[in-house]
Amino acid sequence: MRLFIALDLPTAIRNELAELQAAMRLPSHPVRWVEPGNMHLTLQFLGETPATDLAGLKAALQHLPEPEFDLRLGSLGAFPHVYYPEVIWAGLAGELAPLHALQASVCAATAALGLGRKKATFRPHITLGRVRQGVNQLRLEALGSTIERHPPPRPLSWPSGRPILFESTLTPQGALYTRP
Repeated sequence: MRLFIALDLPTAIRNELAELQAAMRLPSHPVRWVEPGNMHLTLQFLGETPATDLAGLKAALQHLPEPEFDLRLGSLGAFPHVYYPEVIWAGLAGELAPLHALQASVCAATAALGLGRKKATFRPHITLGRVRQGVNQLRLEALGSTIERHPPPRPLSWPSGRPILFESTLTPQGALYTRP
């Protein structure tokens, strides 16, 4: 099972991000946009995980304290860089210190189960789209210019909610996310 742990998003946030995607959709931009129903805030990607670990994972997540903080939509950007975009994202603002603490708690809980892997520094974001492979530099720069010039999403806020375990199934049409 290909698993990850994330915070779900309210419908109003998904709708705002879908409007942002629609405004950025140009035929010249080679982007595979994330379906609004698949948008989330990843706390930890676990990757391939044996089904036998599922019960322990769910129990560990239930034992985490209930988060009590608000998040807000922030900037617009891209990884690794706006002029060499591979992933287009919406950043977050609001109570980020508790978000980082929650993410560290999730990683500690999965590490105690012998799961998860060391990852780069947590950079909270919501993925909006992924740039297709093999795109020439001029098209990447044009996309980067669009990202840089585009206004950020409205600064809507929402309560964080509880971390949720998701299964990711890769298909030719894109990933399907379900709750195992």
